[in-house]
Amino acid sequence: MTNNDILIRLRFALNLSDTQMVSIFQKGGTEMDLTKLQGILTKPEEFVISDKPHKPEEKIYQECTDEMFDRFLNGLIIYKRGPRNQSEDKTANHQPIAIEHPNNLFIKKIKIALSLKTEDMIEIYRLGGMNINKSELSTVFRAPTHRHYRKCLDSYIRKFLRGLTKKYRNI
Repeated sequence: MTNNDILIRLRFALNLSDTQMVSIFQKGGTEMDLTKLQGILTKPEEFVISDKPHKPEEKIYQECTDEMFDRFLNGLIIYKRGPRNQSEDKTANHQPIAIEHPNNLFIKKIKIALSLKTEDMIEIYRLGGMNINKSELSTVFRAPTHRHYRKCLDSYIRKFLRGLTKKYRNI
């Protein structure tokens, strides 16, 4: 799954408006306007990639980079939970030992933003059509250097977003 696809599905699941999305991006430290947001939220079959002048009604695809996606998730945490106290910021000088898989970061940050407990996440996966237990879920929250660390597959993200949609939109 691309970052764009995840953003489109997450926006639908949490019922976020364009202005809320722009605000979340800005809280995360990314310059964003409605035109750029529309490019990010455009599905691949709707986009136009061209060096030629385009019609104003055509949507121009904008790739959501990993950095932009990470900043969006940080902005979502601030949007849902409020800004972090500087006195509590213990990670300011923290250097990561290993690079984490983007899907694992997504699951971790969504858990933080929505204040989800493990039981809540298991229920969301169940709503999405996947039966997962605590130990299986905990493998994606471990450090990448841990011997039981597992990458979160795209299928897990799809099922999680489907369950999130059912939970928050009552579909």
